[in-house]
Amino acid sequence: MRLFSSLRRILFANYLLIAVLPLVFFGLFSLVLVSSNLKQEVNDKNNLLAKSMAREVNLFLEQALDILTHLGDIEEGSNFQHENWQARLESVITHYPIFEMIQFLDGKGGVMSVAPFNPDYIDSDMSAQDYYINAIKKDGYY
Repeated sequence: MRLFSSLRRILFANYLLIAVLPLVFFGLFSLVLVSSNLKQEVNDKNNLLAKSMAREVNLFLEQALDILTHLGDIEEGSNFQHENWQARLESVITHYPIFEMIQFLDGKGGVMSVAPFNPDYIDSDMSAQDYYINAIKKDGYY
């Protein structure tokens, strides 16, 4: 009886080595491979999504800059009249919800016109504001 028990154990151990152990190794190898491929695929999709969002945000902000540039071009070609500029700025605020407020400043940083109109802003000194300083340095709009 002892020989049979020993033979059974030997056969069982051999069965484990020949049949089950390779399946376990293959399963672990497949798990690692699928996991790394899945991580790479998720990373690629996230990069694609981030690039797409960055492109959309850039287009959105370029539209706002184009509108401000257009207003600046109009200003350079005409004399400043408060009523005309106030109407133009109000129209831009109404038609383009990207803008919460537009301030038209003179070369010294004084507010000449603002939309939506608030009389408290007129003739305010904005020359110490970061956005004014950056716009002057870049010779552009903010």
